[in-house]
Amino acid sequence: MCISIVIPSTGKRVGILIDTINSALASLGSVSGEVIVVKNKSKVINIIDSRLKLIDVDFNNVSASRNLGAKLAANDLLCFIDDDMLLSVANIRRFQMVEANTFVPYVVSAVWEHSPRVQELKETTFLGYMLGKQLPNDSFKTRYEAASIVEDWQDEAVFQSAMTTMFWEACFSMRRVDYLRIGGMNEQFDFGSEGVDFLKRILGAKISYFVDPTNVLLHNEWDKFNDWQIPEQRWRIEAKLVNEGKNRLAPSNRNYCYKLFYGVTVYAFLEPLRDLLSKASSKRQSSSLYFRLFNVYSTAIYWHEIRWNTIRQTL
Repeated sequence: MCISIVIPSTGKRVGILIDTINSALASLGSVSGEVIVVKNKSKVINIIDSRLKLIDVDFNNVSASRNLGAKLAANDLLCFIDDDMLLSVANIRRFQMVEANTFVPYVVSAVWEHSPRVQELKETTFLGYMLGKQLPNDSFKTRYEAASIVEDWQDEAVFQSAMTTMFWEACFSMRRVDYLRIGGMNEQFDFGSEGVDFLKRILGAKISYFVDPTNVLLHNEWDKFNDWQIPEQRWRIEAKLVNEGKNRLAPSNRNYCYKLFYGVTVYAFLEPLRDLLSKASSKRQSSSLYFRLFNVYSTAIYWHEIRWNTIRQTL
């Protein structure tokens, strides 16, 4: 079956996006298909290929980008990947095989592991080491098993997932008619929480959720380990979701103290703290001290963004 690969990329990434586009085009091989990139109009992509459609947008919403790509797709089978995923010919063949052998409405998640470049950065850069300590052995499988309340993981074959609380949007495939039938992804969610909403509507529409552990993509997020805006953005996103009521802030009178100490006092010294951390060149050099400072640094960003009114509402 012909396939449309949809890549939403509304952030600032360019280098990683180019890697992803080139891998997606190569992954088609002899398969009839297309690659649709919905990107921020400020990005300049100089790749010429008859199978590539570049769609410029002025919004920053990954869900809306996926939905637009699906509407413009010319083929019946959709494959969605994030702009830091690397596809191969084998990945596309697996998506096609699942479609050919599945006779009910379905969505299937491929799995991912970090690319060799990312693995090297996790070992050789300080920021990579800090993020690696937060998420040791990070992969689709480790995240799935941590989130699942049922031990249903299988290593050797496609399995129907019992997951009801979490869906990772980084790499999945389904038929276009089913994606459009449920209205795509919820455009009211600007960040990661849209996956939870998506899975609930998938299951509510009697669409089966499968995981294919044999279809492994490479997660090529190498910019995370040299761009200090990445962890900063992560904690600002977490705070934004709490402020909007999409994530829960545990009721605690101490939250006022956290906000005052971290969000006001420590945040005032964030730049020199960040400079200190970024200059650390070796994970062997006072790593435990730097790890504690890294936690102080990220905590200050989080509590600076939490609103006083959000804290009051939890009491």
